[in-house]
Amino acid sequence: MALLLAGIYLLGQNIYFTTNIYPYWWRGVAADASILFLTSGILMLFVLSRQDKALGWVALGVGILKSLF
Repeated sequence: MALLLAGIYLLGQNIYFTTNIYPYWWRGVAADASILFLTSGILMLFVLSRQDKALGWVALGVGILKSLF
């Protein structure tokens, strides 16, 4: 679990939060989506049953991909 959180932290170093809509509006949307997917993925891993935990891993994967691009 510590390695998972450390990896998410290191990938999250590239996420920039902004309140300025122009000219970097796409960066703000990507950061919001990344945080949303990462947070929901971690919560799904803790809350969902064993059969449904794959959804949590998918959400984490999407969040990680969003933070890279």
